[in-house]
Amino acid sequence: MSARSTSAETIRGLGALLAALLAAPAVSAESHGYSSEVVGEAEPPKSASVHRLRKEEILLLPRRNAEDLLRSTPGLSLVQHGSEGKGHQFFLRGFDAGHGSDFEITVDGIPLNEWSNVHGHGYLDLNFLVPEAIRSVEVTKGPFTLGQGPFAVAGSADYRLGVPRERRGVRVAYTAGSTWRHRGVLTLADPAGRNFLAVEGLHDEGFGENRDIQRGALLGRWEMVDEPRLGRLHLLGAAHVARFGLPGALREDEVRSGGRGFFDASDPLGRGSSDRALAALGWERRGDSTEFRALLHGSLRSLEVSENFTLFLHDPLHGDRRLQHQRSRKLGLRLDHRLELHRGVELESGAGLSAEVLRQVELHVDDDGRELGRERELSATQSLAHLAAGLRLQPHPALELFGGGRIDLAHVEAKDELSRAEATGHALALSPRLGAAWRFAPHWRLYASYGRGSRLPEARAFVAAEAPPMVRVDAAELGLRFRPAPSLEFGASIFGSYLERESVYDHVSGLFLDLAASRRLGGELEAELRPLPWLRLAVDLSHADARFVESGRPVPYAPWLMFGLRAFVLVPSGTEAGLRLRYTAPRHLPHGARGSSQVQADLRIARSMGPFQLALEVENPLGLETREGEFSFPSRRDPSLPASEIPTLHFSPAPPRNARLTFSAHFR
Repeated sequence: MSARSTSAETIRGLGALLAALLAAPAVSAESHGYSSEVVGEAEPPKSASVHRLRKEEILLLPRRNAEDLLRSTPGLSLVQHGSEGKGHQFFLRGFDAGHGSDFEITVDGIPLNEWSNVHGHGYLDLNFLVPEAIRSVEVTKGPFTLGQGPFAVAGSADYRLGVPRERRGVRVAYTAGSTWRHRGVLTLADPAGRNFLAVEGLHDEGFGENRDIQRGALLGRWEMVDEPRLGRLHLLGAAHVARFGLPGALREDEVRSGGRGFFDASDPLGRGSSDRALAALGWERRGDSTEFRALLHGSLRSLEVSENFTLFLHDPLHGDRRLQHQRSRKLGLRLDHRLELHRGVELESGAGLSAEVLRQVELHVDDDGRELGRERELSATQSLAHLAAGLRLQPHPALELFGGGRIDLAHVEAKDELSRAEATGHALALSPRLGAAWRFAPHWRLYASYGRGSRLPEARAFVAAEAPPMVRVDAAELGLRFRPAPSLEFGASIFGSYLERESVYDHVSGLFLDLAASRRLGGELEAELRPLPWLRLAVDLSHADARFVESGRPVPYAPWLMFGLRAFVLVPSGTEAGLRLRYTAPRHLPHGARGSSQVQADLRIARSMGPFQLALEVENPLGLETREGEFSFPSRRDPSLPASEIPTLHFSPAPPRNARLTFSAHFR
């Protein structure tokens, strides 16, 4: 056989292999009970970087809580620099979104970001969300849709509740972990998944010192009316109580000298509590050419945090401990409407109004909790209204255009109880949103998006300034998706954003500092492949260059490079597995410091036997000592030494190698 014929045979063989891979079924394990279809809306995404979690990502990957589901999103990084009960820190597209200042989260349309929280602007935690009752999650990067509100500067995540089809009926589960983790869960759901009840109880001593968590949560939904003429009416209720440790941030020099262990607590006395009660009444009615949704929601909220980051920097006698309290009551109404005006022409509109009454106090206390001074005491009433409208046009079956905008109006009445100063003011934001999707070839889609987002000024800013404005961000994105077969998909996008005023948290003052304008430029690559009917692989690479416009210096804390890998195994015999790997390149820190690279991995292996399942989850199987959160600020451990304003590296460790074993029983 000639070399030419051998080469031709090789090429034909590779072509046959590629054709076989592309022809692999879209549903990898229907006989196993899972579908690989995206959970949520069936229509194509409206922008290139929308990420909709598949059922495998919700059911098969390890997770401690509801926030952990977001770790599957390409380009999104989470840091938990306390114990499990405290809100996460989010990093997305070059933004350090804090505990929610620039990342919006909604649950069944209910906005959760706490506008003027004492611990952080836009603070949120999801302690009330029982992960087993989450049906879908959709993450939108950038402020590109009408439904995204004032906190969606970097992007947003929308959680949809409901028990996945594979777990409806009665399911009980118990988890025991190597960190003395004990967790019990009960879920009850009807066959349609519209009515459910989920109850969770958790106790975990945590890895290392002062990282314990005790939590109880109750979450339920009851569909009271389901009539074609009247529509659907449902009631949603949730409550949680959480108590947790706050270990602070370790000084790098103390760990290197052996004075502190890698998993020790810098602050062994730090504590936190988070309580919430939430209720919502929702109505939905659909017709041939119209859809209307109304949502009335209310909540009671309590948060308390006691922590000490700078140790004895300011007060060498009693220390720098601060105790923060926040109590709030909130009521909101949201209306959304879609109307098909003509074939290929659709009107989308929405309106909303929310009002919140809050009181917050920040005290300087000693380690026994005795008050040494009051640093903040504020009471406020704040309301937020929005109007949105847009047209969706389809002039050609392969082309879809969107244009619209929203108006957000904030009104605040605040009183500083310490200075007796009072202020009343408002802030207004106009946010245009534009988008286009073009299917220019059978398997290709091109996306272009532009949107303006805004960041609300918190209530105390109205006392300090006469009329603090909303901070605007202008963002644009161009992306491409290629899906030649259900078993193969590629995505690529480039993006840019301009932020009027950067905000960086300062650990010394405990405040967010307003800095100069900044911009972000970057890109993302994604690929999903199903090489075998029982195996799915997903990889992603994200780059974001975040810099101040005038100086060209990098914005601190924002990750500039991330790589992710997810693998899912579904064998019809009843075996399933999920693996998640994430690499983050060293980050730029304040004052010219530089962080370290991060490698985080976790896996889950489960075996089902009839109605019973045994699942093993392992965090950090390689046993790496990874610095999950890294900071640069001055602190003083020894009060007998002179105070120094020279910043030093601090970090919070990622979990060490640990394991959790879950036994569950499921009866339909």
